[in-house]
Amino acid sequence: MSLYAESEPNISTQRKDMIILETLSQPGEITSAIVGHFLNRKQQTLILAKQTILSIFNYDSETQQFHLLDHKPTFKQVFSIHQVPQQNMLDYIVVITINGEGMLLQWHENDFFPLAVGQYLDAALNVMENPLRRRIYVNPQYVQIIPIDQHTNSQLSKPIQTHRSKLLNENDTKQLEAQSNIIDEDSLNYERVLARSVCFIDECVCSGIIYDGPGSDLMYDISNNYDKILENIPQMFDWGDEYEATIENGLEHIWKDKQKQKQRKNKEKQIQEPGKEKIVIAQSQIFIFAEEGSSDIIGGKSLIMDSIIRYRYIAYMNSMILSDFPFNQSDNRDHSFDDKVSLYAIVDTAEGVCLLSINMDFSKQTMKLGPFVMIEIPNSSSRIIAL
Repeated sequence: MSLYAESEPNISTQRKDMIILETLSQPGEITSAIVGHFLNRKQQTLILAKQTILSIFNYDSETQQFHLLDHKPTFKQVFSIHQVPQQNMLDYIVVITINGEGMLLQWHENDFFPLAVGQYLDAALNVMENPLRRRIYVNPQYVQIIPIDQHTNSQLSKPIQTHRSKLLNENDTKQLEAQSNIIDEDSLNYERVLARSVCFIDECVCSGIIYDGPGSDLMYDISNNYDKILENIPQMFDWGDEYEATIENGLEHIWKDKQKQKQRKNKEKQIQEPGKEKIVIAQSQIFIFAEEGSSDIIGGKSLIMDSIIRYRYIAYMNSMILSDFPFNQSDNRDHSFDDKVSLYAIVDTAEGVCLLSINMDFSKQTMKLGPFVMIEIPNSSSRIIAL
């Protein structure tokens, strides 16, 4: 017994920059783990996914230990979790459940709040000929969070005309903002969540995930007072009187059901005041990438969908610049590269294992083969390191 104790290495004393996650849970309990600025911008937080629970740990630099903060239920069994870093606000989490549902969560006050929800597998079933014959699943290694370029506008944009009038009357606007509390002083209400990701379902179907909209502070207020907050948003954001706000995040019907009586009054008001343009301030989409120019290919076959049997691994090549939201601004910047990203992928084909590049356009929801292709790489290839 003494010999075993002497020969057993003490990792905790040898490596201060490493932690064994199993020491924070029961063996085999953890399904996924992430680290990020989820609770505040100054401190790193560790989150462990355990079936239907998210365990939150804060790191104490003095004791060099993780301390359990809380357990938050998801009410659905978690398959994997992924961190999405943000520029000027709290990072948020993409939660994938075992039934193919995706949830976007961001911290609000003392709990995680859902910004949007959607079904990954429902989109994949629409493009499969015989989906019931195969076991469809989402592998965590096939979920790729696309990094957003730092030059992307992280603020919710305004109409061009309103923006110009604001420049002409800048002094008057400052006086109005100082005299009224219509506009929230918290800048997070004006910050835009920057989120793009790619998910390969069943190792062959490529889906894109998009969320554009405000953070949890404003979305929480909308969920509690749906009609009133949306009605006041054009004035809050200084849009003008010709617009009205709406959301399409997969939760709007649930939030509307909380206020059925107020919703009827709101419909009556819309009839009395027609002609307003609806602007979606919070929008989530889950779609399947179609191959660009597949109809022009000889024989009518797609180069990607018909030749790739399985994706082994993917890695991004460049950061993505997003277009303005919810209004497009006219500026001197070249917008031809907006909403586009290139990926490296190790794939299985009938000819063997290949390494290739794929160009994806999130605005057109299309993809095409890039200029780089390497055929007949070793069969043991399983990872890519993009430098």
